[in-house]
Amino acid sequence: MADPRSAGGLAEALGVPEAPLRLVLDTLLNPLILLTAVRDESGRVVDFVFADANDAACAFNRRSREDLVGTRLSEIHPAVRATGLFADYVHVVETGEPLAYDDWSYPQDLLAGEQRWYDVRAVAVGDGLLQTWRDVTHQHVGQQALISLDAAAIGMALVRPDGSFLNVNPAMCRMLGYSREELERLSFQQITHPEDLPRGLADVQRLVRGEATSFRERKRYLRKDGSTVWADLTGAVTRGDDGVLTGFVAQLIDVTPEVDLLEALQRSARQFQALAENATDVVYQTDTHGTIRWISPSVRQVLGWDPELLVGTAALSLIAAEDLPAVQKVRDELYHSGQPARLRVRFRTVDGGLRQASALARPIRDPAGAITGATVGLRDITEEVAAEEALARSEEQFRRAMDSAPQGMAITDGAGVVERANPALAHLLGHDPDDLVGHRLGEFLNPGAPAPGPLDRHMAGCRQAPARHEHRFTVADEDVWVDHLVSPLTETGDAARQYVHQLVDQTGTHVLRKQLEYRATHDDLTGLSNRGDLLTRLRERMDQPPSEHRTLGVVFCDVDNLKPINDRFGHPAGDAVLAAVASRLQAAVRDADLVGRFGGDEFLVVLNGIPEAEDLGEVAAKLLAAVRGTVVHADESISLSVSLGAVLAGSDDDPDTVLRRADEALYRAKQSGRDRVVIGD
Repeated sequence: MADPRSAGGLAEALGVPEAPLRLVLDTLLNPLILLTAVRDESGRVVDFVFADANDAACAFNRRSREDLVGTRLSEIHPAVRATGLFADYVHVVETGEPLAYDDWSYPQDLLAGEQRWYDVRAVAVGDGLLQTWRDVTHQHVGQQALISLDAAAIGMALVRPDGSFLNVNPAMCRMLGYSREELERLSFQQITHPEDLPRGLADVQRLVRGEATSFRERKRYLRKDGSTVWADLTGAVTRGDDGVLTGFVAQLIDVTPEVDLLEALQRSARQFQALAENATDVVYQTDTHGTIRWISPSVRQVLGWDPELLVGTAALSLIAAEDLPAVQKVRDELYHSGQPARLRVRFRTVDGGLRQASALARPIRDPAGAITGATVGLRDITEEVAAEEALARSEEQFRRAMDSAPQGMAITDGAGVVERANPALAHLLGHDPDDLVGHRLGEFLNPGAPAPGPLDRHMAGCRQAPARHEHRFTVADEDVWVDHLVSPLTETGDAARQYVHQLVDQTGTHVLRKQLEYRATHDDLTGLSNRGDLLTRLRERMDQPPSEHRTLGVVFCDVDNLKPINDRFGHPAGDAVLAAVASRLQAAVRDADLVGRFGGDEFLVVLNGIPEAEDLGEVAAKLLAAVRGTVVHADESISLSVSLGAVLAGSDDDPDTVLRRADEALYRAKQSGRDRVVIGD
């Protein structure tokens, strides 16, 4: 019989062949390690020892497998205690509950304290745990950078080494009049004013050569409509972990008003006053025929027209053809009712483009009160309209994406009441989408929980980062497990006004994990505890106070003549014999007793509450009688018996000692003719 104290690393822990498992593990890109608990005299876990590791884990820890195996975890990773991860490992071992952390922040002990982020998974295996992790630092940093980029109120961009845009934020798009898609197809060279381009390229070259890490210059940039924007540019170089140039970060602050003001101050006070009085909205007056009698000089800045050339022309000639019917209707109502009228209308620019404007028309009256014309004020709202349209498109795209998303999604208000739910969520919860709207999401995820309940606490705790948690509920009499991610969608003050919820059905993964955990501790053929689980549970029982050691009986069972049975009837018949022995042994003991397959044709029975050898003999005889008989397989009747070696665990015994004594008693039973019990010393 094999020595029960031998260790086979991960292969033995999982009960699978070593060679194919090692080949699979060493091809994995992510590190995977097997840690075994180190306990003190009281049984408390004080550390972990590396019991096995794949190539990726060895590379991560910068040690060979021979150097790594046998080393204590705290020696290599001292930060494991300070971060709380050690306590989580102990929890996995003591409770059997798996560990799953996403975006876990951990200081890299091996890289002088550099902060890294990982996705971490661990499950209990025997008196230890199996752990794997994935470095997601670049995704984390990149995601945070993009979030900061989009949230910035000033123009910002990530630029490739050749000057093309990798990413631009909304503020920069508004500044230059481009959409994000249009701007990301251009380069910094293309939007820089030609007269300022040589100076800009020189600044970039200084960064590339390492002569500076950043620079700041005031330069001119070209808007999509050809106009010029003055901006203060701050540029900085970005490099990878290997020091290779990866691109640049650019920050632009629109200083056009400041430059215009400085230029205006250099002109005469009269010119400055005229500009200051007319640089905002466009105002014009018409007669009752719609002919322009006066128009403010600001029309030159807003629409590009020479104000003197517009006097005497029809105001309708400035209106987009598609908007003429609406404008004429408003003009007729104005002259009929005499009441001010407001509408949105598109005005033609001198270069043939269109600008959106909010127009307010008021009647002009003579001293007798008769309407003689109208005064119209125009406020340029082109950017506002573009933003509204972009928002509407974004909301429509979000709605379509949400409705077609394979995972469940919902938007709730701050109290957790569903405002919108997609079909996938309705299917997951077993309801129609309309049934969810107007109800608290917690009613479906945590049935029976009061309000506020668990979901409300998760929502309140996700202000700084999305909160992830698992739910279990029942749909159509079947258990469902979901991974739930909740994030604030809009915020005002200290409270979120809306939350977005993403729910992914993890039932299959949960069931598979439970199956893997079961297979790691049970024999496939008989369904009994396997050797590793037997040894773990025997050790736990023998770790009880000494007064209870003397009441523990250990019985080794060996199936008689299994090889002749296999040779005569075939291995399926032998498997049927082993399954029958397992079933009969299990039926002959109490629920508190332990029966498992130790390996091959050997079974182990651990009996509680056996104070005397005489009691042990009676129970062993009962086991012998329960197994003895026949097994019918493929119409063949096969005689069945076992040999038993039984011992009482002494107060000074350890698991290895008591197993050796039981094995010796079993050997004597087999030597004495089989089909019998021998009580060992």
